[in-house]
Amino acid sequence: MGIHEKLERSVERIFFGGRRTKASEYIAYATGNIVLMVILFFVALNTIGYDWTGQLYPPGAGYRLDFLTGGLEDGIPLVPEFVVFYVYLFYPLAVVTMAFFGLVEYRRGYALGWSLVAINAIALAVYVVFPVSTYWWRQEFLAHPMPGFWAEQATPYGAETHPSTASRRSMLRCPRPAPTHGTGTGGLSLDGQREWLRPSPSSSQRASFCPPSS
Repeated sequence: MGIHEKLERSVERIFFGGRRTKASEYIAYATGNIVLMVILFFVALNTIGYDWTGQLYPPGAGYRLDFLTGGLEDGIPLVPEFVVFYVYLFYPLAVVTMAFFGLVEYRRGYALGWSLVAINAIALAVYVVFPVSTYWWRQEFLAHPMPGFWAEQATPYGAETHPSTASRRSMLRCPRPAPTHGTGTGGLSLDGQREWLRPSPSSSQRASFCPPSS
């Protein structure tokens, strides 16, 4: 007996006196879809697992994208208007898609649910073995904020990113001299509190996006 059959029989026994009905079938499928899409995919993998991989490496310690592209990433312009696709289209469409296949076309929900689980499990494995960092590009974006409505919409997503690529609490506007009683590279975080990062960035990396010290 498979997992779904066991779930379906449990629903029938608990709620329907052992009888199989359309309602019992729906509840069994919907429950399985919610377990796959919400508990396993979103909570366990996409939230807990994703945050866990972010704790494995110091901020900015992963591979830079130009390690693979030979500087191609530096030549791609930042277009704030594309935040429309990332925030206002991608997330709502993802939620609507999961809700549709989880609760409406519920018999087809298992295929989507297991696909999401498999994709995220593979992604987490890649994050552990080959951590790619966008830390310095995000630093540059925050150090030189772009004007305009869409740029303001994109700014929070430059600050709130995966912990392995840029610390949520240590997003610097620009590196500052470290205090004499501590180690690391000082900086001013977005909330105005001083934070200290390790490892320290090289002088060439700092010069790429920071104005000269006064």
